[in-house]
Amino acid sequence: MSFDNWIALIGAITGVISLFIALISYYTSNRAYKIAQETYEDQKKEISIYLIESLKWKRNEKSFVSFAVSFINKSTLQNSISDIRLIIKLKNTSKSYPELYLPLCNEQPKSGNYKSLGCPLMFNSKETISGWVNFELPHEIIKETTIEKFIVEAETASGFTTNVKTGLVSYVIE
Repeated sequence: MSFDNWIALIGAITGVISLFIALISYYTSNRAYKIAQETYEDQKKEISIYLIESLKWKRNEKSFVSFAVSFINKSTLQNSISDIRLIIKLKNTSKSYPELYLPLCNEQPKSGNYKSLGCPLMFNSKETISGWVNFELPHEIIKETTIEKFIVEAETASGFTTNVKTGLVSYVIE
C-alpha cells in the first residue's frame, strides 16, 4: 500500500469518526432542547383553585359566606395572588346589577380547621396553600334577590385569573 493510500484511509477513518461525533452531538443537543422546552412550559403554568367546602353563616346580624379553597402553584417559579374577590350572580332580579363583586373580609367561621387567607398570597414553586376566603354579604341586596351562583375569583400578579364556581352553600348556625 502506498503512502497516498494510507493518507486516504486515515482521512476516511477520520471522516467516519467525525460523522459519529456529529450524530452524538446532534442527539445530545436535541435532548437538551427538549428538556429546556419542558422547563419553559413548567415555568409558564399558573395557579389553579379548588373548592373544598362552602359555608353561609351569621354573626352580629351580619351575613357572611366563606369558602375553604386550595390554591395550587403549578409553576416551577414563585408566583403570587394579588386579589381575591367574590362574584355573586343574581337570579330573577329587576335591579340594574345582575352581578355583585365583593372584596375579602376579616371575619372567619368558627367551624373548620383552616386559617383565613388574605392578599397578597406568595407561593414557592409547586406549593399549595389552603384556607378560608371570607366575604360579607350585603344584607339589603341579598334579602331582596335570589343567588344563582357564587364565583370565587383570584388574580395573580401577572394578571392571570382563575376561578371556582358553586351554587350550593351549607348554612351554619354559630
